[in-house]
Amino acid sequence: MRRRLSIWRQYILRHRALSKGIVIALVVSIAAIVAGYHLNWTGFQGRTLWDWLNLLGVLAIPVVVGVGTAWLSTEQAREAALHRYLDKMADLLLSENLRESKTNAEVRAVARTRTWTVLRLLDPDRRSILFAFLAESELINIIDLSKADLSGANLSGADLRGADLHGANLSNADLRGANLDGLNLLAANVTMAQLLQAKSLEGTIMPNKSQSS
Repeated sequence: MRRRLSIWRQYILRHRALSKGIVIALVVSIAAIVAGYHLNWTGFQGRTLWDWLNLLGVLAIPVVVGVGTAWLSTEQAREAALHRYLDKMADLLLSENLRESKTNAEVRAVARTRTWTVLRLLDPDRRSILFAFLAESELINIIDLSKADLSGANLSGADLRGADLHGANLSNADLRGANLDGLNLLAANVTMAQLLQAKSLEGTIMPNKSQSS
């Protein structure tokens, strides 16, 4: 039961706009029913259940269409943002030698800024894709991810060794089987229950300033 509630909670968090739209539709429908029942001028006093269902259908259609359109637009914007990011990062890797750049190089600052910016825009599933790209491109230790928003990301089995995630938001992130050796998690938003699911925590700086052995 607890697992099922957790799944529903994550679904609602991922689709906040859709969830809010449904709630608004319900509130508007209930308000319409109450008004129709108590106000003479509405002409709905004494109506049958079928009449009320027809009214609810008429009221719900534009709300559902509007919410669906807004959700689709948001999804398209997120997908476009992810593709632009991946294209730009590929360019920085191939044309600007990002992987071989020095710590204070301008190309690293550009990569860091773009990464932080797009992480705030993406949903958890797309954050997972972005993080997989960073890992596969060997950029985990190159791009500063401190204070980055990785909430809800699927990082199960990821090799995050040596990454600087101090102050990062890892709430609801899946860390099962992840290698967290040597991570800096100082002041990161992550629970001990999440960390205990990791494959390894050797040398990791924990949120409470202690160091795992």
